[in-house]
Amino acid sequence: MAKIITPEARLSFPQLLVARAMTDSTGAVQGKAMFSVALVFEPTTDLTLIKQAIAATVVEKFGPEKAKEVLSKMVLGGSVRNPLRADIDKKYGEGAHFFVNARNSTQPQCAHPYADPTTGRPKLMTKDDVEKWMYPGCYVRASLNSFWFDKAGNKGVAFGLNNLQWLRDGERLDHRVSAEHEFDVVADAAASDLAALLG
Repeated sequence: MAKIITPEARLSFPQLLVARAMTDSTGAVQGKAMFSVALVFEPTTDLTLIKQAIAATVVEKFGPEKAKEVLSKMVLGGSVRNPLRADIDKKYGEGAHFFVNARNSTQPQCAHPYADPTTGRPKLMTKDDVEKWMYPGCYVRASLNSFWFDKAGNKGVAFGLNNLQWLRDGERLDHRVSAEHEFDVVADAAASDLAALLG
């Protein structure tokens, strides 16, 4: 197992507050509920640390000599799963984007980029912070650990999700717009009947 802090990535498909189980094409639940993310890397990102973690995991499992053979099978459509995948559909934009999926049954912590004045360490996010800041398209870095798996006919290297740190805003990948930016004000809140009823 190798533990790394990833380079900057765009957050996609974040499942950070409620664990969710995967389903197959029939809708049947597969495995236990997990927290998960996809991390999308820009074409110019240096992915050396991720590739080294993958290789180290294979070497730890099989030893240096056999590891060469196993790593040679970790190609698109190969018999061994590679967690570093190419964006074939170009849904993240032009260029050779790569991404990794990471999951964990334990809920990850999320941190702000600025320091907590009481600890001097990055301030941890509350649930409300996660809902606001950890949206599809923001830029983050993640703490991941790589591990070997061999289950139900599938084998290869996967990444476990430890924690995340928000870095900066980015264009939303889900194109969602907040309600406050989508509507105009149509009534004076102080004078509206609804406001009176709600106190």
